Amino acid sequence: MEQLEMYCSHCGASNPKEELQCFACGHKLSINEEPIIDTSSSVTLLQERYRLLNKVGEGGFSIVYRAEDCHTQQIVAVKAVSLRGLSTQEKIEATDAFNREVKILTKLAHPHLPRLYQHFSDAECWYMVMDYIEGETLEKYLERQQQTPFRLEEVLDIGFILCNVLNYLHSSQPAIIFRDLKPANIMLTSSGYIYVIDFGIARQFKPGQIKDTIPFGSPGYAAPEQYGKAQTTPRSDIYSLGAILHQLITGTDPSQSPFAFASLPNRHQRAIDKLDALLQRMVALDSQLRPASLAEVRQALQEISDLHYHQQGIYSQYYQPAAGRSFRATTSAQPALPGYAQASGGFFSSSSQQQQQIFQAIPQPTQSPPPRNTYQLYSILSSLLGICIPPFLCLFSVQFFHLFQSNIVVILFFYSLILLPSILSIIFGHKGRAFARRTHTSAGTATIGLTLGYIFISIYLILGLCIFSAASFNPFFFG
Repeated sequence: MEQLEMYCSHCGASNPKEELQCFACGHKLSINEEPIIDTSSSVTLLQERYRLLNKVGEGGFSIVYRAEDCHTQQIVAVKAVSLRGLSTQEKIEATDAFNREVKILTKLAHPHLPRLYQHFSDAECWYMVMDYIEGETLEKYLERQQQTPFRLEEVLDIGFILCNVLNYLHSSQPAIIFRDLKPANIMLTSSGYIYVIDFGIARQFKPGQIKDTIPFGSPGYAAPEQYGKAQTTPRSDIYSLGAILHQLITGTDPSQSPFAFASLPNRHQRAIDKLDALLQRMVALDSQLRPASLAEVRQALQEISDLHYHQQGIYSQYYQPAAGRSFRATTSAQPALPGYAQASGGFFSSSSQQQQQIFQAIPQPTQSPPPRNTYQLYSILSSLLGICIPPFLCLFSVQFFHLFQSNIVVILFFYSLILLPSILSIIFGHKGRAFARRTHTSAGTATIGLTLGYIFISIYLILGLCIFSAASFNPFFFG
């Protein structure tokens, strides 16, 4: 299997598999083509426990294997890091990355992160045993869908999940900076789960440090400070999250034009306009201009979500996938997608014994239903009454005019009854439109009731004036 991506041993930048030189520093890239472990034999066992089945991923200095735990009969992922054939500098980088990843993963416990079960070494390699996630990376999914933009609802819900994961990491003591959030490190399973994988270049934040010891990052998703200008902070991960959300909503790959993020289309929608403003802040080149924390980002996403659902007249408590998405929200176990256990530089685990909720594993912000605009209903009902009641009142009033000898008080009373429904329709219509503006909901029904009210009250006023004008020339009409 070909190596999917490589980190430059000189500057740490992530390069595509076909590159011969690092795009960032020009350093010559080398690939260790000799397999770390021969998996052709069915009796390949590690620690007399883990039987390697096949290689499923490769990146940097590591290879990931799908393996069976012979003690529990569960499928796990084994990540092997070999120092064979590496230069002194590469050995240092591989060793640091392995120890850093073990140190970080050991203390993590989150539904959307892989679990580390064991780590050990032999004469040639160092190993980590983790959850095995069978599915496909978001990167592969986007390629398969030809970068088709996601719906706003999907972008918001995925944003909520990634916010929760990153906020969990940033809330650790000391804070854990992921530093490599990108579609290739986000796993989607056939059952609808989302996992963040590959902590190979994650690091712990060190207050007072001027810049990172070694620059790392993936072009398009890495913040400017990850290229050695300053120490990466939680705001560096906010930049990467903004780049991903921008890619999902626009279908534009940021690696094609790093640090350039165009405004979102359809900005006449208030929710899109607010999302565009948030994303532009998240991907600001100056880290001080970005949101201060993931909590602030999540709050902004919540406000955008509320605005969008109220505008649409709908609400949602969890992710509702669009037709054709390969990942879906369901609580039942689903078969794994065949052939998708591959990703660059990471491993993707699945834990058959770990039953998690799908997309709701991290409590999603509860969307309250839009407030009911009863004024709209009253307005349209009043306008309908204003259409139907006057003809009957006119016929009924004719029988009483002679009885009361065309008394002016009786005539005005019946005339006011004719106008009353249209007057109420106008009043409720204005109240309904004002309520819709306050709650960002549709005012269509209120507008219809208001229009009908104005039309028929105008008709009845004109008819009334004509009748009273004609009666004024008949001295016997009012007795």
